[in-house]
Amino acid sequence: MRRYWIAVASYDHVRIGVEQGFAQACHGKSKPLKRMKTNDVVFYYSPSNKMGKKDQFQSFTAMGRILDGRVYQVEMSPGFTPFRSDVTFYPHIKPVNIHDVMDHLEFVTDKQHYGEKFRYGHFEISKKDAETLWHAMNAMPKERV
Repeated sequence: MRRYWIAVASYDHVRIGVEQGFAQACHGKSKPLKRMKTNDVVFYYSPSNKMGKKDQFQSFTAMGRILDGRVYQVEMSPGFTPFRSDVTFYPHIKPVNIHDVMDHLEFVTDKQHYGEKFRYGHFEISKKDAETLWHAMNAMPKERV
């Protein structure tokens, strides 16, 4: 059974993952990636455009399918070897601000404190929420979540 996830990363980091076809979560930890299996769908939420900035970007910025569920490590720099999973990202996705879809997302149970959920860095969402995001981000019509 396919599951649906949200991972949190700045948009500059999401773009690198999309370009290179990988998912990375929670500053490179393996556990979140190991929860995702082949054909699961991951959405990225970007609180900011650039890591460390507080620009209130607050948008869903990418969506893709986990390819084979394999989790592996790479050396990005000396002493930093994050874990990754291969992902096929959907083309033609546009960022969608959370405030434009918040009223339609089941996981947002408290609109004033919606950001609390994102602090986990990675969490599962319902199929209904996945479909809401898929439609809002204008995924290619031939694809399905």
